[in-house]
Amino acid sequence: MEAEARTILQEVLTGGNLKTGADLVEAIRGRFAPLGGVDLDLPPRGSAREPPRFE
Repeated sequence: MEAEARTILQEVLTGGNLKTGADLVEAIRGRFAPLGGVDLDLPPRGSAREPPRFE
């Protein structure tokens, strides 16, 4: 499914002229840059929980 989404994005954004994944990223950024950025509040990271024990 991810590969299909990448293919669709590649074709829509550039007409299939992308050579690398970085090209796809730049095409997406260029398309949405005029709309402004998004600032997300990231939750603080806590300590990892103990792994389960299978005894």
